[in-house]
Amino acid sequence: MREYADDSDEAEGIARDLMHSHGSSSMRWKDAAVLYRSNFQAREIEKALREYGIPYRVSGGPSWFDAREIRDGLAYLKLMLNPDDNPSFMRVLNTPRRGIGSSSLARLLDFARAARQSLFEASTDSQFQRELPERAARGLRGFSNLLIDFSDRVERAGKEQIGTIYRDLLEHIEYGEWLDQQADKPEQARRRRKSLEDLTAWIERLAKSATSADEMVARISLAAGPDDERDSDAEEVRLMTLHAAKGLEFPRVWLAGLEEGLLPHRHSIEEGRIEEERRLMYVGLTRAERRLSLSLCRARRQFGETSKREPSRFLEELPMELLDWPGRDGRPPPNAEQARSHIAALKALLQG
Repeated sequence: MREYADDSDEAEGIARDLMHSHGSSSMRWKDAAVLYRSNFQAREIEKALREYGIPYRVSGGPSWFDAREIRDGLAYLKLMLNPDDNPSFMRVLNTPRRGIGSSSLARLLDFARAARQSLFEASTDSQFQRELPERAARGLRGFSNLLIDFSDRVERAGKEQIGTIYRDLLEHIEYGEWLDQQADKPEQARRRRKSLEDLTAWIERLAKSATSADEMVARISLAAGPDDERDSDAEEVRLMTLHAAKGLEFPRVWLAGLEEGLLPHRHSIEEGRIEEERRLMYVGLTRAERRLSLSLCRARRQFGETSKREPSRFLEELPMELLDWPGRDGRPPPNAEQARSHIAALKALLQG
C-alpha cells in the first residue's frame, strides 16, 4: 500500500514500480495490469507510462491519446520537430481549414511520390503550387511556411524551449478557437480545451526532462491503438477499469485510487449503493495471482479542480497485518512468499 501526494505522483510511482519489476524479475509486460475505478484516472497513468517507455493498451474505456485534440496536438508537435513526418502532415494539413480540398491533396501525394520527396518538401515546390487552384495554393503555402518558421525557432532556441514554442504554435493557428467551433455543446468545447491545455503542460514538462527532441518524440509516440487492432498476447501492460477486469487475472496488479469518493464512488455513496462498490473492490483485489500493489492520493485533480482525499473506507475493512503500508503498520515490506500468502488471505477473507 502506497500513499502519494497527488495523481501525477501516483502515476509516476506506478510507472517506476513497473520498470523495477520488469527489470529486476521475470515479469513480462503482459503479466501486469493497472486497475482503477473511473476512466479519467487513466490519463495521468498513460502519460507516465509513455514517459518511461512502457508499452500498454487501454481496455474497457477510451485512451486519452485517442482524443481528436490530442492526436492533432501531437501531430503539430511532431511536425514542428520534423516537418518530413508524412502521417502527421496528412493529419493536420487542413486542420484548421486551409482550403485544401481532396483533389489538391491527391495531386500533392502524386507529386511527392513521383519526386520521391516528403509531403512537406513537395508542398514547398513553387512550380507545383502554381498548378493548384489559388485558394489551395495559398493554404498549402501558408502551412509549409508555418512549419518552416516554427522548426527554425526550435533549432535556434534549443530543446528547452520546445514547450513554449509549441504553445505559441497552437495559439498562432488558433487551434483552440477551432475546437470551439467544432464542438456540439459548450461543455464539449470546455472539455477539449482543458484536454489540450493538459497536453501542452505535459509537453512543456517533457521538454525539460528529455535529453533530445528525438527522445521526446519517442516518448510521446508509444503505440496504443484500439483493442480490436492488437494482438491479444502482445507484450503490453493492461490499463482497465474494475468493471472491465471482471473474469481476468494477472500475475501482478496495481490497484490505484483507493479513496473515498472514488472507490466507493461518490454517486454510489449518495445513492446508498455501497455494496456494489465493495464488490468492485473485491474484483480488484482478486485479479492478482502473485502480487498486488494498492495506492491512494492525498489530493487528486478531477474536472480541472484539485481536492483533498481520504483513504477508502474499504481499506479499514482489511486486516492491517496483511498490508505493507509504510507509516501505518510499522513493519518492513513482505517478501515474495509472504506476498502470495497475503493475497490468498485477502481472497479468503473477502469470499467468506
